[in-house]
Amino acid sequence: MGHIKISSSPNGVNTIAPGIAQFATSLSDSTIKQVTAYIMFTDSFRNTNFSNPITVKLNLGQIIQP
Repeated sequence: MGHIKISSSPNGVNTIAPGIAQFATSLSDSTIKQVTAYIMFTDSFRNTNFSNPITVKLNLGQIIQP
């Protein structure tokens, strides 16, 4: 494990369909080949969890269909 990137959406997340959200990011280090995303939905203050944590291992450019 070498790099950590934390992202949040201070204005909330718009869904692309009921129950479906899309997330994307960019990485400046071209040597990274695989990433692990840890995702949890919370309130805007990060005090209340609205989902269980989700862990997803991805290869760069990979798209996971619902």
